[in-house]
Amino acid sequence: MTYRTKMLDGRISVPTRLRNLAGVSDGDPIEVTLVKGHLIVTPAQRVPSKPSSRRQRRAELIRRLQAEAPPSLKAMWADAKRNCTDRMTMREIDAIIAEVRAEQAAKRKTKQPVR
Repeated sequence: MTYRTKMLDGRISVPTRLRNLAGVSDGDPIEVTLVKGHLIVTPAQRVPSKPSSRRQRRAELIRRLQAEAPPSLKAMWADAKRNCTDRMTMREIDAIIAEVRAEQAAKRKTKQPVR
């Protein structure tokens, strides 16, 4: 696949489809090589020959986001893992939230002054 474009202010726009096929996204390091008067642009890291599956891209994104997470969030994850709450389903979480809210509502009803 070939794409023709113009350089503006030292920058070259590369279409999303070409970036996806090359396995390159915004912020990824690239190498620019001059060979016999031609600029050759390649990703700095080795890219698999075939495009990765959606599941692999998602897993890589999750790994990258986890690595960039703030220390407070990493501490919460570690706490959840210690308490075995890291594998709870949304249904279980919603049920616990509903229980706590019901308890709080019951306490509010009993604390109202009698007139």
